[in-house]
Amino acid sequence: MARRGSVAGKLMVGGEYAVLTGQSRSLAAAVGSLARWSLDEGKGVSLAAFGSEWRWSEASGAPQGIGQLVQRCLSDAAAHGFGLIGHLSLEVDGEVAGTKVGLGTSAATVVATMAACAASSPQNVPAALVHERAHATHRASQGGKGSGYDVGTVLTGGCALYDRPTETTT
Repeated sequence: MARRGSVAGKLMVGGEYAVLTGQSRSLAAAVGSLARWSLDEGKGVSLAAFGSEWRWSEASGAPQGIGQLVQRCLSDAAAHGFGLIGHLSLEVDGEVAGTKVGLGTSAATVVATMAACAASSPQNVPAALVHERAHATHRASQGGKGSGYDVGTVLTGGCALYDRPTETTT
C-alpha cells in the first residue's frame, strides 16, 4: 500500500496584495517540494512541521494549529466519500529559523492531505473533486476569506495568473 507524493509551494512573482484588493493581476509560481506525504499500513497521522512532530489518531484528536488544519482536511475528505485509509505521514517545510517564510505552507498542507486521501481511496477520486475540496477546506480554515490563488498555484503547478473576477451589480 505504500504510496508517496509531494506538493510544491508557491512564490509570488508579482502583485501579492492584488489578490486581496482585486485591483490588478498577480502572478505566482509553484516552486520546490514544500509538503511530502506517504501512506502506509496502519491508522493515524504523523506530522512533522516547523521543527516539531506530532502523532495522533481519530480517538486522540489532532494538535492545535497545523494539526487542526490536517484534521479538517481529513474530515472534509471523509464527508465527500474519499476518507483516509491507512497511516498518513506528512512532512511540511516552509520555515527558516522558526519563522514561516510565506511559501504557501497551509495551501501545500491542504493539497497534500487531500491528495493522500484520494490516493488511499479504493475508488477513483476525480481530480476536480480533490481540487474543489482543497479550495473549500483551505478557505474555511481562513474564516471564509482568501482568494484561493495559493491553493490554485499549488494544485496546478507552473505559473498561475490570478485575475479576481469583477463583481457586478444589477
